[in-house]
Amino acid sequence: MQRRLESMVRRQRPVSDRVLPLGESNPVLTGGLLCAVVIAGLLVMMPVIVALERRRLRRARARFLRGRRTLPDAAFLNRVGVSANEAAFFLAARRAMAELSGVPAEMIHPEDTWRSLMDLQWDNGFLEDIVFGLERELGTTLPYAYPTDDRLPFAVYVRQLAVCLERAKEGQAESGAAPDGGGS
Repeated sequence: MQRRLESMVRRQRPVSDRVLPLGESNPVLTGGLLCAVVIAGLLVMMPVIVALERRRLRRARARFLRGRRTLPDAAFLNRVGVSANEAAFFLAARRAMAELSGVPAEMIHPEDTWRSLMDLQWDNGFLEDIVFGLERELGTTLPYAYPTDDRLPFAVYVRQLAVCLERAKEGQAESGAAPDGGGS
């Protein structure tokens, strides 16, 4: 009898060996189930996130447009005080930002902050978005180095972009190098 008890005790594993640690010993828990839970959570959250972002955009655009008057291109250029050579660049930037922001170009004023205009974009926009939009508008490429301060007024930011582009052109002309493809 004594022998039988001893053999049973030896065959019995400790309690900690019989309890499955979460995600370590059971392959269903380590991969499949966890992956399915994460995917299900994302699928449930995605429509909620999209609905909240659309609501945020509607409210931001309504706030931005409330009480605002249109500003024709000539008045915009006059306020900014640009030369005839810079006018095309400034108007292209204005059109590109309007397209990204979902508002008419005439509603974008020189004093609007860059951040306020980016807030009108999906996911609050990115500085690179205007660079890509300008490249499309102008049919050219912009240098990789461009201003990153989103607190600047729109006209000041565009002027800094124009300076960056001009410096890049001067550098290419001096070195005789071909354009490197710019920021796209």
